[in-house]
Amino acid sequence: MDKEVLIRFKGEDIKKMLIDKTGIAEDLAQVIIGNLAHSNVGFEQVTKALLGIFPKADYKVGDFIYVAVESLPSWRVDKEACKKMDSCTDGCLMAQIIKVDLYTTDIYQVSCKAVLSDGKTGDLDWRISESDIKGVPENPAEILELMENLDKELPF
Repeated sequence: MDKEVLIRFKGEDIKKMLIDKTGIAEDLAQVIIGNLAHSNVGFEQVTKALLGIFPKADYKVGDFIYVAVESLPSWRVDKEACKKMDSCTDGCLMAQIIKVDLYTTDIYQVSCKAVLSDGKTGDLDWRISESDIKGVPENPAEILELMENLDKELPF
């Protein structure tokens, strides 16, 4: 069952759980809750941790993944030109995970070659969430082929 359920907690509820689970002083709990009030991700992760659910990443630094061209940052790339790249397969570009930060909404920082807004091919780094990942290369030869094609001139 992969159904997502939304449960609402008030800050005071989380503060009480924090005090009950850890035994910290109420003043310290208030400072923690006060700081979390500026971050929905923080509130969510602390509440889940108090329930025994801890953040995890399904991918690691160095992994290659497919990301839909549509999820590229529009202001930095020419999406239509990216779709014409040799390295674009089924509307997706292969990217490499270069950083994982479990404590943000978009936990993966990825890098790939893309057609930038100036029309030139260049490196693009941006952040994505787990839901932006459309798959992984099944065959290591796909990765090698992509690396060989990166320096080729674009056909347009």
